[in-house]
Amino acid sequence: GKDPNATDYEFAENNPYLGDPQAMTLAERFLREGNLVQAVLALEAVVQGDPANAQAWLMLGSTQAECDADGHAIAALRRCVETKIPLKTENADDLTAAWNSSQSSEPSVNQFVLQGLLLLAVSYTNELDTSRAVDFVRRWVELHPKLSSAKPILSNLASTSSISAHELLVERLISLSHTFPDEPDVYEALGIMYNLSREYDLAAQAFRSALHVRPDDYHLWNKLGATCANGGEAREALSAYRRAVELKPQYVRAWVNVGTSYANQAQYEQAMKFYLKSLRMNRDLKHVWSYVRTTVIALRREDLLEFVQTMNLDALEKQFGI
Repeated sequence: GKDPNATDYEFAENNPYLGDPQAMTLAERFLREGNLVQAVLALEAVVQGDPANAQAWLMLGSTQAECDADGHAIAALRRCVETKIPLKTENADDLTAAWNSSQSSEPSVNQFVLQGLLLLAVSYTNELDTSRAVDFVRRWVELHPKLSSAKPILSNLASTSSISAHELLVERLISLSHTFPDEPDVYEALGIMYNLSREYDLAAQAFRSALHVRPDDYHLWNKLGATCANGGEAREALSAYRRAVELKPQYVRAWVNVGTSYANQAQYEQAMKFYLKSLRMNRDLKHVWSYVRTTVIALRREDLLEFVQTMNLDALEKQFGI
């Protein structure tokens, strides 16, 4: 497989927006319209023309994650972070020194880098890369100007030498959630950490706390849905995913998740409709084509495998009345 530390981003070929001075404006318009595929191309054009543009790398990484393409998201988000911090540095003290020495007159850029660190933790969680996910949550806390300055209120647990890095970080985030009860990112980070330790009830509780502060955040609704699904709460998962796609109708990842929720309940016809809907938005999702193949077999419709093999979306949509 691909090195998860790689920061080489593979750009699309024959990009029509390359060299277009309006590429960023176009990207923002495409994102507003929900045209994620064109938004990705426009943002790729921006960063190819301006490789130090942290905001554009962040937007590109976030959009690739919405397209359910975590590999591309990770590469873009690492490039976002590397506009300020050398990620080859594993030592936290070196990282903090690098951060301090790279403070520029543009504090807003650091906000993009901070968001990039937390989004990297999410993508590594999706890729089941626990150690890197924990590492990026830790970096996010340590480099966050507001959170890092807070004195942690740690319980007796923290004084025992057997505590793991994961438990220590959870303790710190719980403490921060008491200090900053209106900071939804802290709850989101807690939700990520509880997902990593498979404590899905606590993770769902953390995401609900974040949603209490940011009720229209479709990313959070999707995370709550995935957490409920992992915890075996199929109905709650479906309800959360549906809220995510109500808020963002072109949210490919959430549509895929709706399909998976139906498939997990053996409602294969319904699952197929949502998989095909997500492929209509982005037909290059190889893993979704594999879900379609599995669903076709579960429906005992082997006659449709040829359409799956040739990625004939029109023929499949016709078969399922879309």
